[in-house]
This record gives sequence, structure tokens and C-alpha cells, in this order.
Amino acid sequence: MICSALFLGAANDDSKSAAAQVPSKPYPLQTPSARTQGVKNAEESAIKNFEVKTAQNAAKPKIKIPKPAAEALAAAKEAQATKPYRKANAANRAAPIDGYWEIPDSDTGKPQAAVYVYESGGKFFCRMVAIYDADGKIDETVTNPKSKADGIDAKPYLCGLDLIRDLSPDGDVYDGGSVIDPDSGSSFDCAVHYDAAKKALAVRGSLFGIGETQYWPRLSADALPAGARIDKGAITPKVY
Repeated sequence: MICSALFLGAANDDSKSAAAQVPSKPYPLQTPSARTQGVKNAEESAIKNFEVKTAQNAAKPKIKIPKPAAEALAAAKEAQATKPYRKANAANRAAPIDGYWEIPDSDTGKPQAAVYVYESGGKFFCRMVAIYDADGKIDETVTNPKSKADGIDAKPYLCGLDLIRDLSPDGDVYDGGSVIDPDSGSSFDCAVHYDAAKKALAVRGSLFGIGETQYWPRLSADALPAGARIDKGAITPKVY
């Protein structure tokens, strides 16, 4: 809306000094009808801009989850209905999540990596400590890293990377944290609990409540080479 400045003339002809300060052609006063039209024009412009932005947003690609949409939605609905992370379970609460765990390939079941879950400042983190080759043998460790996380700006080595950060204990669940995709650098919501029936760590990564749960079996420190073992008293979270 155009905002007009109001200039008032001198009080009388004798006030020459005041009159000298008044422009010879003062800006016109807006009439009520002009103000009404201005408001109407502003409203029409706002509506038009809203419609344009709405059309632009509709044209943007939707976020795609790397899992069939129907299956993902069904899993999300089931999780919402059963709320597995909120069920109190004495057996689960008795089992801590810190220590070594194996990340298996979801298709072949072969080990892909080994991680170490640790506590720092009341929160829990998960660090990759070893990577297996195609034959199931450990090929990289924290002391002998090779592969890098190309999706993260700092390009840190995968071995030594904190994949999961800032999990907070809540009953038998550790949630409120995030898991990072080393290839893209994207972060997703993360919740973890120990599944007593499967004897594995249930790790769920999700986006807008839709996600997937993986099960990581526990590893003994003796199954790992010295280069993959962590000094519990010396480890601290890393910031990239």
C-alpha cells in the first residue's frame, strides 16, 4: 500500500518562516475511497502470490524413502499401533546397549561392519570401528582406515565415524538421537532398544515417522582385532 506523507500549510499568512518550510506542491491526501482501493489491491496481490507459491510447492519432488512406499507406510502404521519402543519390558531394561555390535547385510546376512556403542554426558553414541570385506574378513579398523564418508563435508574415515548420536535413555528405549548416512550426509531420526527375543540391538532410522528397523547382533571384543577395540575411558564424541 502506498503511504502518503501529510504536509500541513502554515497557520496564517504572517508565519512566513513556517510557510517557507512547506513544499510548494504538497503530496495529496488520500481519500477514503483511495485507501479502500489500496487495501483491495494489496489483498488481491497477496492472494495471487499465495497461489503462485502453492503451485510451485506442488511441483517440487516429494521426499522418497529408500523402501517401497506401501510397505513403509504399513510398517509405520504397525509401529504406531503397537508402539514397540514404549512398552515397558524388564528384560530389555536389564540389557545395556553399550558395547560392540555387528551390522549385517540386510540381503545376504554377511557382516558389513562392527560398531561400538558408548555413553558420554548421559547420552549414547555409536561409532564404526571395523569394516568387513566381501569374504567376511575385517579389512579396515580405526587404526587402519581406508574408506571415507564422501557425503560429509569433512570427509572423515568411516572407521572412527559416529554413525548414531545423542540417544537418550527413556525406559527400555534410547531415542531422540540421529543416524547419519555417510554417502549423502543426510541425518534421520533414530531410536534404539535391545530386543531380548532376537538377542540383538534393534536400530530404527526414520523420516517423518516412516522408516526401517535393523537388528544388529552383539559382538565380543575378543572377535575383533586390537585396532578395532575402543578404550572406554578415552572415547569422546566427534564433531564434523
